Amino acid sequence: MNSLSPKMSHGVTACALVLGLLLGVSVEATAVTARQPLINGRIDETQLVTLPGNVRPEANASHDRGPIADSMPLNHLQLVLVRPAELEAALEEYMQSAQTPGSRNYHVWLTAEEIGMKYGPDSDDIAAVRGWLELHGLQVNSVSASGMMIDFSGTAGQVTETFKTEIHSLDVNGERHTANMRNPQVPAALAPVAGISSPTTSGRDHDEARAHFHGYDTHA
Repeated sequence: MNSLSPKMSHGVTACALVLGLLLGVSVEATAVTARQPLINGRIDETQLVTLPGNVRPEANASHDRGPIADSMPLNHLQLVLVRPAELEAALEEYMQSAQTPGSRNYHVWLTAEEIGMKYGPDSDDIAAVRGWLELHGLQVNSVSASGMMIDFSGTAGQVTETFKTEIHSLDVNGERHTANMRNPQVPAALAPVAGISSPTTSGRDHDEARAHFHGYDTHA
């Protein structure tokens, strides 16, 4: 997320950590086909892939004030799931028809639950990602109603170890922030569901945010 989060008490930061998961699911705008889990192989932590384009421009040497303590809590990090092109196109087609007078879908709006049921990720894939996070000691707080976002918490050390990045303190125009200083990595076994995609501009649902990863937050 590009916006700053509010200041939090006791120096605890809610780091805006957003990882994109690319889910290869095929659906029609008005009909849903059977979805199959895409994470099938063993997750090998020695075989990693980098998710590029996920370092804030402010995260540079001129602002860097060094790594934050491993024990620092980072609350309500967000792992945002991303649809593949065909699934996003199907949802976009539906949303366009919902705004087109004369369409059978005109003003038939979907709830978050309906978005998840018709266009969301397979439950086994969500469970696999959740299990991977928990394996690293991270606490999963919730999964959004649409199934498109996992909210979790942990310490800076756990986040650093899990995503193979570095979380540093920054001084930007006199304000302190935290941010990851390099692109995250995930196991290659997650490649069928993990990836980076261009940002969406529709803004119709927060759960439909495209993939990116960065922590950039104000703290006392």
